[in-house]
Amino acid sequence: DKHADALFDFFCEKNMMALFWEILQADCGTEVRVQIIQTVSILLQNVRNPIWKYYMLSNNHVNNLITANINPHNEEVMSYYISFLKTMSLQLTEETVQ
Repeated sequence: DKHADALFDFFCEKNMMALFWEILQADCGTEVRVQIIQTVSILLQNVRNPIWKYYMLSNNHVNNLITANINPHNEEVMSYYISFLKTMSLQLTEETVQ
């Protein structure tokens, strides 16, 4: 996509990963939690630029999402959360875990 660079620059400039974390920490409701987890999973799966992937996996952004307060009794949220963890684990390489 010819606008991908500008879009990702905006994503980084607005510090969207930190914003996702803040929203997850708030009492945001199941639908919002699912959407954030699903969005980050989709982004991780589709980002091909190594610099962008490094940004998403750095600055404790993913660590914060991993340790987010997820209700283990909510099956819908847990299924997306487990999918996110699988997606993230597949993205880890020597370069991305520096």
